[in-house]
Amino acid sequence: ALRTYTFWQLSWRTGMGLLYHRFMTPTWLGDNAEFNRNLAKEVADTHITIPKDTSKYESIFKVPLLPGGVMKKEDITVRMLIGVALPDSGSKRDSMSFMISDGNRAIGFQLRDPPQYYQEGPYIGIEGEPGRTLTDVSLKSPPEGTKYWYYYSSRKNPDQFEMVFKPREYWGSAFCCVDQGHKYCTFYDRDLDISKGLSLETYREDPNDTYVLNYIEVWIYEDSPKEVDADKLKKALRKV
Repeated sequence: ALRTYTFWQLSWRTGMGLLYHRFMTPTWLGDNAEFNRNLAKEVADTHITIPKDTSKYESIFKVPLLPGGVMKKEDITVRMLIGVALPDSGSKRDSMSFMISDGNRAIGFQLRDPPQYYQEGPYIGIEGEPGRTLTDVSLKSPPEGTKYWYYYSSRKNPDQFEMVFKPREYWGSAFCCVDQGHKYCTFYDRDLDISKGLSLETYREDPNDTYVLNYIEVWIYEDSPKEVDADKLKKALRKV
């Protein structure tokens, strides 16, 4: 009979695979995320509302993902799925950055306000130094062919975004379903030192911005080596 194996069986037996996974609901974020000071957030069953604050590029919240002192220079891939509430017709959606950080440097994407789509698309790459506020901010110009010439209409606003990061390769990509799919790839100036740990961090663009989130889902994988050891794989399969 043909024998089948689950992803978990293979990943744990071979020492590669999923390192972290969490679906972060509004309640989970309200209870577990490290919010900036005593931010008066509002948590409902299906969404969390984040009010305006005091400073440009101010931190909103942080979620630890991987502890320091565990990873070295492993090649990892970070995937992030973000659900946001659509604004009312004619209303703007304030720009918010979703980033991963080693404590010294943060890389990610800023979700843009739909009226800005015609300039830079639904998102733009961003990096900087994390903290109470994001400093040394660098916005990455969209690569040729990824700008989205878009005329604002609330009926077309995407409300789910997918992001993928390769910290060792200075690389990130973002995707949403607007106009049957829009992809953006960027290259960051600095990589992250995952031996110091890894966290999810979010930042506002303007102190007067407000945000409504439905969920965030994060996966972190250790990538397979350039060549998979056949003997090690066979031995792992025999133990399943």
